[in-house]
Amino acid sequence: MKHLFWMMGLLPLLSFGQEKQEKKDGQFTITGDIKGLTDNELVFLTDVSNPTDTVSKATATGGHFVLNGHVAEPNLYELNLGGTAIGSSANASPKYIDAVYKALRDVTGLPLKPAGNFMSQTGSQTDFVMVSQALVLLTLDLSKIASDIRLMASGPNGGFGEITLMGLQPGSSIMPGKVNPILPESINQLYFLVSGNDLTIEHAAQAAQFELGVMGPIMADSLIVSLELATEVLENFMQKCVRHIKANPERCLELLEKSTAYATLLTPRLGYDTESKAVKEAIAEKKTIREVILSHEYLDEEEFDSIVGVGTKRRSREKVGVHQPA
Repeated sequence: MKHLFWMMGLLPLLSFGQEKQEKKDGQFTITGDIKGLTDNELVFLTDVSNPTDTVSKATATGGHFVLNGHVAEPNLYELNLGGTAIGSSANASPKYIDAVYKALRDVTGLPLKPAGNFMSQTGSQTDFVMVSQALVLLTLDLSKIASDIRLMASGPNGGFGEITLMGLQPGSSIMPGKVNPILPESINQLYFLVSGNDLTIEHAAQAAQFELGVMGPIMADSLIVSLELATEVLENFMQKCVRHIKANPERCLELLEKSTAYATLLTPRLGYDTESKAVKEAIAEKKTIREVILSHEYLDEEEFDSIVGVGTKRRSREKVGVHQPA
């Protein structure tokens, strides 16, 4: 029964996190965010009115689990209590069964009820597998997002440095000033643990024989650990990491201006061959795409800014050390 309370606590926690994250999204109006399909600079986000992709995904992921969790939750209210040994209800009178469920509902406040088929419910524990695997999907997605956050916060000068996380502990005894992304890392480790526990739960459910689900103890223990840790780790992640993320628009603009990502949006106007030559020239001569395009007078500055849609101004470029061609 205890695992059900943890699940019930996790669902509103994610709903709360989703609501808070939607409010926070409006803060992330980053000028431009490079998105690569491999390790190359290919394309980027340009809409200054929308939040960054990585932050937004946390909201959707939480929402998916809330949906999956509410789908799985009703199944946990159906119990095989009253089915006795194999689900045949031998030696258990209907009055006794009714009285037990009434007492349990009064004590727990949960809408507990007898399963429609005691034998099926006694021999099968797939309801627990469903909950466990919904949790795996949640932590898998969040682990991916946490890894993105770690990359975006890497640096600040030797890495991406697109966002800044709140420092929670010294990162090293030999590297002064180092700050580790400990909460995103805790999300990664949570996923590793939850996915391992899920494998245990899945194998234990399969190991039932006829109407005897004899592997219940390890299933219950594994699910309780997963739900308890997920609740604690996710709350820390939202309260002490996500809510305190600060975007670094100047750094984002610097990386964007020095990349070749603009070429993707300029191609429909200038053509693939022209842009390919511009990219090669920018790389060979250590110039920016902007500098190459303007120096060849393919576009003027106003046209360039209009096409890429970033709204970069001369003042912003000078601030990040990107200069106009002579």
